[in-house]
Amino acid sequence: MTRGERTTQVSPTPYKAEFKAARGEIAVTFRSPAVVLTRITGHFSADMQDSFLRPTNEAIARGARVVVFHDWEAMTGYDTSVRQDLTRWSLTQRAHIASINILVRSKIVAMGVATAGLTLRLGGMHLCSYTARSAFLSALLAAVAKQSQ
Repeated sequence: MTRGERTTQVSPTPYKAEFKAARGEIAVTFRSPAVVLTRITGHFSADMQDSFLRPTNEAIARGARVVVFHDWEAMTGYDTSVRQDLTRWSLTQRAHIASINILVRSKIVAMGVATAGLTLRLGGMHLCSYTARSAFLSALLAAVAKQSQ
């Protein structure tokens, strides 16, 4: 796949989309109709936002109340506007978001997640951050199992 190219492919999960930009990559996968898993590798730049949000916006438009899992362990940094825009988007979509769960490793990313978490808490939302992959994956598997009941 070349830089800036979008692909959508059929996989064992209901939906998967990928996007590559100059400094980072996104993968969005629905683990069930309302459980979305995102993975970001590298730098999350403003030009990646639309590709990042589009699949979740489409699920919300279909009436889903989504449980969001962001695997940002391999994210090295982000544009400040991305944090601000995603926080604002989350607040406007709060009625359609059951929970937000984020796995982080980078200290700069963790600091941004903490800042966003404070703003979301003031808006009546809860963001759960993880530094241990095992705990994050356990929460993801539990959410998928709950959705399939």
